Amino acid sequence: MPDGPRHQRRRSIRGETAIAERPDGRRVAFRPHPTPLFDAAGQFTGAINVLEDITAARRRDDFLAHARRCRRLSRQINDRQTISALQHMAEEYEAQAADLTVDLAAA
Repeated sequence: MPDGPRHQRRRSIRGETAIAERPDGRRVAFRPHPTPLFDAAGQFTGAINVLEDITAARRRDDFLAHARRCRRLSRQINDRQTISALQHMAEEYEAQAADLTVDLAAA
């Protein structure tokens, strides 16, 4: 994500996300917060870029989406055993999402 042209527009960029690959091969979702710095004359002097790790939040959102799909599918099925299995899966996904929510709140 090249920052040069963005800083030349003299504004901060917010709301974008990206994926980085760490040296160990793990992928990390992050939200960059590049902010250009200008001197009193309005000349670009540098930038600050804070990277916010959003990996856990993305995982939480994925678990909740899986739970919603399981619950939606369970309403379309007429087999009690399958309905029970789908509802159990949804509960497990929601529990995993809740654990991540607690971890995010503690951070």
